[in-house]
Amino acid sequence: MKAQYLPSVCQTHEAHYDGKIIIDNSQLKLKKNEVISLKKMCDLLVSRTTKPLQILDGYYVGFSIPQIANEFDLLRFGTEYIVNIEMKGKLPESRKIDTIYTQMKKQHYYLKFLEKEVKVFTYIEDDGFYCFDAKEDCVQSIDTRVVVITLLKQKVDFDVDPEKLFRPSNYLVSPFNKVERFISGEYFLTTDQAKKKKEIIDSIDKKEYLFFCISADAGTGKTLLTYDIAKTMQKEGKSVLILHCATLNEGQLELNTKYNWNIKSVRVLKASKLDPVIEEPDLIVVDEAHRMRKHQLDSLVNYTVGKKIIILFSYDPKQYLRDSEAKDINKYLIEKYPDDVSPLRKLSTKIRTNKKMASFINNMLAIGSSNDNMDYEGITIDYFSNVQDAHDYMKYLDSTGEWKAITFTASQYSSEPVDSLSGICELKAHGVIGQEFERVVFAMDSVFSYNDKNRLIGRVTYYSLKGMLYQIVTRAINELKIIVIDNPELYEKLIMIKHMGEKNNGEGTSARSDISGREDGDCD
Repeated sequence: MKAQYLPSVCQTHEAHYDGKIIIDNSQLKLKKNEVISLKKMCDLLVSRTTKPLQILDGYYVGFSIPQIANEFDLLRFGTEYIVNIEMKGKLPESRKIDTIYTQMKKQHYYLKFLEKEVKVFTYIEDDGFYCFDAKEDCVQSIDTRVVVITLLKQKVDFDVDPEKLFRPSNYLVSPFNKVERFISGEYFLTTDQAKKKKEIIDSIDKKEYLFFCISADAGTGKTLLTYDIAKTMQKEGKSVLILHCATLNEGQLELNTKYNWNIKSVRVLKASKLDPVIEEPDLIVVDEAHRMRKHQLDSLVNYTVGKKIIILFSYDPKQYLRDSEAKDINKYLIEKYPDDVSPLRKLSTKIRTNKKMASFINNMLAIGSSNDNMDYEGITIDYFSNVQDAHDYMKYLDSTGEWKAITFTASQYSSEPVDSLSGICELKAHGVIGQEFERVVFAMDSVFSYNDKNRLIGRVTYYSLKGMLYQIVTRAINELKIIVIDNPELYEKLIMIKHMGEKNNGEGTSARSDISGREDGDCD
C-alpha cells in the first residue's frame, strides 16, 4: 500500500466508480458520497494555504489494521507525529458530537500504540473541522487553519508501510491474560461484535428468550464478547454467574478475588441440588459450553427453565478435547425448548489468528490445503533426537517469559502413547482454554505422522490429539515454534510446508486461510 495524493484519489474514483480496477492490491475504497466530502475538504484546506501540494500529498486512504478491520479514512505518517482525518457527511446537530467523539476516541486508541504523537481530526461536510483532545477526553470545533498548520509542519515519512507498522496483538485484549486492561475498558469490539452484543442485551432486557447462543471459531473474539456482555450486565446492576467448562485459570481467579466476579467451574453442576450452587442470578453465562457433559447440560437447562433464569451459551464446537464433547448447543436447545431460544449469533471474522499462521496450520493438518501467497515468518521448527534436550529447551523458553510452552494432556486412567509428550512441560491443552499468548511453543514426536494423502494423523489416545493440537496452535497470536522429537520424517514434512510458504510468497492467489478443525486434517 502506498501513500497517495488526494486530488488524484478523487479523480480516480470519479472515473472508475464501478470499483473494478485494482490499486495497490485492493479495490477502490471510497463511496460516491465520501468522494464528495473529500473534494469539499480538499477545497477548504486549499483555500487556507499557498502550498496546496504540500498538504494534500502523503495519505493512506481507507487503511484497515490487519485482523482488526478498524478502518481509517485518511492516515498521514510523519517523523514526529501521525495525522488521522475522518470524513463525515452532514450530521444532525443533536447527535453530531456524540457520533464523532466515539469514532475519534477509538481511532486515537488504535494509533497511540505506534508510540508517536497522534492528531485526530474529523471533517464534517459543510460544517468544518473538529479535533480530539485525548487529555481532556473531548471533541472541539477548530478553525481550518489549525489543520493546515498541522499538515504543513508535518515532515511526511513516505517510507512507512502501515501494514507492517501495526501489531494486531496490541489491540487483542484477553479477559484472562490482560485482566486490568479488560476491566478498565482498554479495548474496542469490532462492528460485528458490537452489533451482536446489542442484539443480545436488548433481547435480554425485553425478556424475549431464556436461551442465547454465541458460536464461533477460535480467534474470532468470542471470549472477549462473552465476558464484555457479562461485564456490561454487572455494571447495570444485574447478578451474573459464569460457569467455565474447564479448570479456572489465573485470570478468572483474579476476576473473582480482585473484582468480585462470580466465576465457577462447571464441575459444581455435579451437585444433586442446584439451588445453593446457582443462587438464582439474573444471567448465567456458560463459557466453552461445548465441553459440558450431557448430564450437566440437562441438569442446568431443566433447572433454569423452571426458575426462568436466562442463560448465554458461548462455544466453539471445533475446540473439543474428547470426541464426546463436540456438540451443537443451539440445536440441542431448539429440540427441547424451541420457543425459548434466541436466534444463533455467529462470529466469523478472525481477529486473533493472523493469516500467515492460519495458512501454515491448514497446511500442517493437510499439506496443500492452503496456497496463500505469503511466507511463514512467524513459524519456526526445531529438531531434537534427545528428549531431555528438548525438555530443557522448552523449559528455558518458557522461563524467559517470552514463550508459553504448552503440551498434550495424557489420560489419568492408563498409560498411552502421548505420555512422553505430556511430561515435557507443565501447562497442558486443558489449561489454556480461552486464553491467548504472543508466542507458543509445543512438541510433537512419533505419535504424529502423515498418511499417503498427506494428512496429519495421530495414534489413538484418551483425549483427541486433533482436538488438543487445534487447541494448542490456536492459542498463538504472533509466533509458533514446533519442537520435533526423534521423528525425522515429520520434521522433513513440516520443513517442506514452511518452504512452501517461502516459494509461494509473491506467487499465485489465496485459496483459504481459515483454521479448520474439521476433516481437512484427520489427526485423531
